[in-house]
Amino acid sequence: MARDMHALNRRLPVILVATPGRLMDHLRDTSLRGRKFGDDIMGQVDVVVLDEIDRLLDMGFRREIQKILGYLPRKEKRQTMLLSATIPRGMKDIMKETMRNDYVEVDCVQDGRGYTTPTNLRVTQSHIVLSGVDQMLSSIHVILRQAMQTRPVKAVVFFTTARMAGFFADFFDQGQLGVPIVELHSKKSQSSRLTASDTFRSAKNAILFTSDVSARGVDYPDVTHVIQIGTPESRDQYIHRLGRTARAGREGQGILVLLPFEKRFVSSELRGLDVPVDEGLAELVERDCAVTERPEWMEQAFVRVRSGDSRQARNAQMAYLSFLGYYLGQMKRFRIGSKEQVVKLSNEFSSVVGLKDPPPLTSKLASKMDLVGVPGVEVNEDE
Repeated sequence: MARDMHALNRRLPVILVATPGRLMDHLRDTSLRGRKFGDDIMGQVDVVVLDEIDRLLDMGFRREIQKILGYLPRKEKRQTMLLSATIPRGMKDIMKETMRNDYVEVDCVQDGRGYTTPTNLRVTQSHIVLSGVDQMLSSIHVILRQAMQTRPVKAVVFFTTARMAGFFADFFDQGQLGVPIVELHSKKSQSSRLTASDTFRSAKNAILFTSDVSARGVDYPDVTHVIQIGTPESRDQYIHRLGRTARAGREGQGILVLLPFEKRFVSSELRGLDVPVDEGLAELVERDCAVTERPEWMEQAFVRVRSGDSRQARNAQMAYLSFLGYYLGQMKRFRIGSKEQVVKLSNEFSSVVGLKDPPPLTSKLASKMDLVGVPGVEVNEDE
């Protein structure tokens, strides 16, 4: 806030770019040279642009948006632009509230260049439902091997959490797969993300392990596969992820990997999309799980995880915690009956990433997650 105020006192901007939360802070509290930021300065705004409005609605910013617009001139006296890749439920209401009655809708997909088919219809989509959490690693391994039969291959692998993306990127980077592995997620610094993004963009063959930071607003040329491990947060996010491939009129392949309790995502949230079961891929995963001997590089990776004090071990522990946290937050959505069930699934996941035992939680974290006394949770009282 102090840095913002210093910059605003030095010179009022012609264009102000802001997130809803920070802008609300200034609207309520900031004065510049005796003038209230909210009343005197924002009251002179001629143009307001709400970018990624569908995302803002998904994240629950509708009330903040309405409050912010309340500081601006009436909609009849300003120009309002809403940009959105999808038109979610509630979008039309926002348009009526914020825009003049003669607003114009501009469809940038059907722009006369011949790319009029929505991206998700140009992607060959399929899904598999794993028989258990223990098949997760095998499913990724099999899908990557299969994808690499396409050359050049540029695959984007999405995970539900940044920590899971980080663990599996590091794990498969040791696998001598023959193509570069690129890691990109929110736990990386901005400079690291820019470097990773540029590396993947310019690569002829590469696999990107990522979280939803790569789902929107980026253009990677020639992506052949989009692989989604676990359910995205919504139908729209599923489609946004698919949009990394089949761009500029090209085709692509999308593969969705679901855990048993996530299978209703296809029938309920993806209703109307053609996302059939890939029986052949499911058989390959079953076969891979039945193999008792793992490749040497994989065994070595597990040795490093089990050592307990390596970078790989820490990555595995963080992946476990993020898996636990994510699915605790999804209990209602997937009708998971109890926290004990989530803990059991998470403990199975800890074996998938090579941990000898599920890592204990600090008493503070266990309390925050409301897991104190839940069977299967070990609490370290010393921390």
